[in-house]
Amino acid sequence: MNGLMGFVADTVLEENGDVQGIIPEVLRGIKAKHPNVQNMEIVQTMPERKTRMIELRDAFIALPSGVGTLEEISEFVSLTRIGLINKPTVFYNVDAY
Repeated sequence: MNGLMGFVADTVLEENGDVQGIIPEVLRGIKAKHPNVQNMEIVQTMPERKTRMIELRDAFIALPSGVGTLEEISEFVSLTRIGLINKPTVFYNVDAY
């Protein structure tokens, strides 16, 4: 885990906060896994990962990242628009990203 997501995880952990990771089996052992996150849930598929994210979170914040993040946050917005979930979604724009 690197970039802004890694920075946020590192900062939360430094302040003794809780960081929970959810990754699909295909990414297990790849750089996506943060070495210091103790609460790491392994799921079978990316759709299952998004389902778990929806179940476990009260809100969603998208930091500048790649197409995977855009795909995830777009689905959360779509599900909110059609009334299947009711959770705030925030796009955090850093440096006019």
